[in-house]
Amino acid sequence: MRRYFLFVIPELTYEKKDLNVPVSMRRTIIGRISRMITNAIFLSHSLRKEITIRLFVGTPKPHFIQIESEKIRYLGPGLRSFASLMLKVRKFLLEKIETSTLIEQWYEPNPGLFLKPTSNPFEDLIKSNSPLVDVLSFSHLSEEENNVLTCPTINDFENMIRNYLDKDKILIYYFDFSSSLSFDLQSIAKENNYTFNYVSISRNLNCPKLVSIINIILDKYEK
Repeated sequence: MRRYFLFVIPELTYEKKDLNVPVSMRRTIIGRISRMITNAIFLSHSLRKEITIRLFVGTPKPHFIQIESEKIRYLGPGLRSFASLMLKVRKFLLEKIETSTLIEQWYEPNPGLFLKPTSNPFEDLIKSNSPLVDVLSFSHLSEEENNVLTCPTINDFENMIRNYLDKDKILIYYFDFSSSLSFDLQSIAKENNYTFNYVSISRNLNCPKLVSIINIILDKYEK
């Protein structure tokens, strides 16, 4: 079964020179996302099959960048490789905006790396007909929050994922780094007939590590 990861970020503002210094505030998000991409699709010397990763970016115009593990080319496991591809995509996007030629359609600025301007991060993501889709949004929410699935331990998290798999649901693993974005992503999910769920995770569990854990669990239980 195909696995879907959705990362929502406010912007990609780093420059090539930021990749040449050991510490840079402007490369914080791209470094984190790069590790999440690596953990999602890379095995030791190959790529996982049937992985779709989508990065939804809020500026300069809302758009998403999509990676499909069986199609992507020129992507290595390091930060520089991924960050360089993102710079290539951003340059392509800015040129389209500056020449007023950007329209809401699919572009392929790098082999296997797709871009589409849209305000809907879920658009065209699930290709099957009328599936049951749940969006799992991960954050360090308080256990007292309403309508939050709490997973204080790895075992709790594994049981939650296994329960969804037993129901034959398609899952979108959603990570939101974009508190500044103005639109209501939960409402957009519902408009796509997706069930949106907040999942509270341990503060000791960072996002790149959680992506690895998700894949380990799916490798173990997925049909």
